[in-house]
Amino acid sequence: MRHARNWTSLIVACVLGLGAAHAQTGRNAESGLSEQFEDWTVQCTEVSGTIICTMLQDVRAQGQAERLISARVDLLADDTPRLTLILPLGLDLDAGLELYPGTSQEMIATVSPSVCQQSECYAFLSLIPDFLQVVRERIALRIRMTPFNAQATEVPLSLRGFFDALERLNNLKE
Repeated sequence: MRHARNWTSLIVACVLGLGAAHAQTGRNAESGLSEQFEDWTVQCTEVSGTIICTMLQDVRAQGQAERLISARVDLLADDTPRLTLILPLGLDLDAGLELYPGTSQEMIATVSPSVCQQSECYAFLSLIPDFLQVVRERIALRIRMTPFNAQATEVPLSLRGFFDALERLNNLKE
């Protein structure tokens, strides 16, 4: 069991870190950097001698300490931003996730968790220019997910400060 857990951790670390390691080292990045952009934080850490920077936001139920969703944005080797959603266990994986901008009823993306480990699942979405344009004027992105054998529920992911944090993330790779 321990052996399987180590492999899972290694796979998740590779999936979450490899793209970032190529695109996010630069003269402007330094380990320990942490800057707040409204509801988003840009952080840089050193991993095996490489500085990796990411944007992050944890979504919690009001008045609760437990995290509902964690969102991370890193830059792939081609500078495309990639959204990583860290999700709780117990979701209906076949239903996937649906993303809606603001109060719109028009879905702009679907994504399915692609990796699960003992305590969470991961879903990845490349943030192409068309997607970014749709959410640019919104204050939130609604993420609809379906717990196993339950009704779909929506979790709002704040976009306040998102584009300033993304600009900073891009500047750190230079």
